[in-house]
Parts: sequence; structure tokens; C-alpha cells
Amino acid sequence: MSQRKIIRKRFALLATVITLACIAATVFFVINVRVDHGIRALPFNLVSSKSIDARLTVAQTLFQLALLMIGALWGLIIAKKGEVQIVFAEPAEVFMFFSASIVLLLSICSYGFYLNKISHQFADAARALGNSELDLPLSVPDIFDQNVNYLFVLQIVTLVAGIFNGVLTLVSAHKLKGEENENETLAS
Repeated sequence: MSQRKIIRKRFALLATVITLACIAATVFFVINVRVDHGIRALPFNLVSSKSIDARLTVAQTLFQLALLMIGALWGLIIAKKGEVQIVFAEPAEVFMFFSASIVLLLSICSYGFYLNKISHQFADAARALGNSELDLPLSVPDIFDQNVNYLFVLQIVTLVAGIFNGVLTLVSAHKLKGEENENETLAS
């Protein structure tokens, strides 16, 4: 077995372990985060508004990065003949490709759940303020609370893991396999 094939198998094993760790972390967070006492209110002012906007902008940028990485990976699947592409006959490539895709999809889903949770919290706060007979100060739910923030953390962790797995896949498809095929052609 060639040295490149061994490296590709190690990359596949590493990508699979990283994916399983991300899935375990996601399940752990989802099971253990409880909103028993609600989410604290954050006074609404210029500072809180800017910090919420900054957090949502970062989350959106991370989402776009995950989409870009998934596009690069899937581009290897739909590549034309003669271009570097992933071959599903190679188990190492299959494991790396699906590991990267699963973790990047977890990142995308975390972003969706994060936005959904924030929008529901804001809608509930607006309803409570509108239904109150008291003159309450303007406030918004604290999106930095652990009961909301865990989804943002999951988005970051799974994105970093997905990028790492994606880079392993791309290196394997572009460098290790390409050079391996050239060596086999020269040997023939």
C-alpha cells in the first residue's frame, strides 16, 4: 500500500472522529440546555442594539462560509471528466466527503435554529410588552444568555470542524490522489 493511500485513510479516520465528536457535542448541548427560568431581559439601548446586530452579522457570515465550503465540496462531485473529483469507489474519500458535509450541515442547521430562537424570543418580548398594563422599560431578550448562545457556539464549532474536514477532503482529492494517479500512470 502506498504512503499516499495510508495518509488518505488516516485523514478519513480523523474526519470521521471529528464528525462523531461534533454530533456528540450537539446532542449533549441540545439535551442539557434548559430554559426553565426563561431568558433574562436586556435593556434596549444603542449598546445592546449594536451588540445584537454584530452577533447576528457574525452568525450570518459564518453561515455564508459554511455554504461556500459545502459548494466547494459538492463541486468535486459534479466535476467534469479530466478534472479532479471525488470517486465514490474510494472508501476514504467517501468518509471524508460525508464527514465534512454532515458537520457543515450541522453548522447551517445551528444557524437556522439560532435565528429561529432569537426571533421567537423577540416576538414573545414584544407581545409581553404590548399586553402589559404597566409602563415597562424597553428591553429585549438577552441573546448572549447560555440558553440561546449555545446554538451560536455550536455553529462556530461545527463550522471549524467542517472546514477542517473539508480541507482534508480537498487535499486528499487534489494533492494526494492527483499525485498518486500520476505515479501510477508513469509506472505503466
